[in-house]
This record gives sequence, structure tokens and C-alpha cells, in this order.
Amino acid sequence: MESATTALRLAGTAGDVRQQAWAHAYLGWLPDTVDDLPAAADHYHRAAELFTEADDVNGYLQVSCGMIRVLRGAGRAQAAVEICRGIMDTLADARHRDRIPPNVREFTALSAVHSVSFVHLGEGRWEEAVDALWSIHGQFDDRGWHKQAGKVHLHLAHALARLGARAEAAAEYQAVLTLESRVPEDVRDEAHTGLTALTTGRPVPLIRFVQ
Repeated sequence: MESATTALRLAGTAGDVRQQAWAHAYLGWLPDTVDDLPAAADHYHRAAELFTEADDVNGYLQVSCGMIRVLRGAGRAQAAVEICRGIMDTLADARHRDRIPPNVREFTALSAVHSVSFVHLGEGRWEEAVDALWSIHGQFDDRGWHKQAGKVHLHLAHALARLGARAEAAAEYQAVLTLESRVPEDVRDEAHTGLTALTTGRPVPLIRFVQ
């Protein structure tokens, strides 16, 4: 593929560091689209290093959010958690207060926490998943991002059910159903199945958490 060849040639040069960073970001995106997640993670990681070297905080944040998902998919859960911590530390750093646009700051924080919640869910770390999801609870709803809101309620319900908090879990399943057609049918079906299991005293079925 010519575009990939061009990006690879650029990434291998000793030219502008920011250009090299974006080249590696693009080289990460290419295998990401075909689920070659280990390759994507390596290029995203290099891009983040180069954005840091170039002092491009917004480029660093953008590529780091993508890294959480691909690292999780590549089986590198702890590395994904560390990336999320790095993102949150960067957002909290006073040196970057005026360098990160408010909309970028808002989206990055929500995206990073939402992504890392899948790491905790996939590892069965239910308490950590609940902490992450509660920290963004209602924020997607307030912005009209219904698909994301539905998944926050759904996955929070699953995690609460695993911890034995059945009443709280039922409330979250009901919150999904309240969104009605604004969330995908498969999300509503899972919420209905989970709520039915709780109300009939049966265990909530295990699911595969798909972002």
C-alpha cells in the first residue's frame, strides 16, 4: 500500500519529530483497522514517545486514547491501565492548562476512563470497574451520547451484579431500558436479560465486554 510505504519512509527519517510521530500514529491506525493489535500498539507507543519529545500534548493525548483499546486487545492489560494514568496525569498538569482545548480535555477524559473500564471488566476486576464507571456515570447521558451512556449503565450493572449489589445493578439495567431505541438493540437485549435474571433470583449471565 503506497500510503503505508510513504508513512514508513517518513517514520524512518531523521526529520521533524512531530512528523515522525504522526507517521507512527498512522502506521498504528492501519493494523488497528484489521485487528493486528500488537503491531498497532507498538506504533502507537512510539508515536506517544515522539509526541512527548516534540512537546505536542494534544497529539500525545489523541494517540494515547487509542493505545488503551489496542493494548487491552493485545493482552497487555496493565500497560493499558498505565496509559490511562498517564493521560489523567497529563490532563491534571498545570503546565498544560491553556494548551489543551476544553472540548479535547472533556472528550479525552471521558474516552480514557471509558476505555480503561473495559480492561477492568475483561479482567474481572469488578470493584475497579465500578469505580471507573461511577466516575463517568451520567456524563454521556448529559451530552446526548446515548450509545456510550447505555454501555456505561449496562456494564456498571454487570459489575455491580458480580459484587452482589443486586438492587443497584437492577437500577442500572432499568436505566438502559429507559433509553429505549436511542441505544442499540443488542445493548437493550443484554439489559433485559440481566434485569430478568436479577428479578427472578438467577445469576446474571457472563458476557464478553466489547467496546
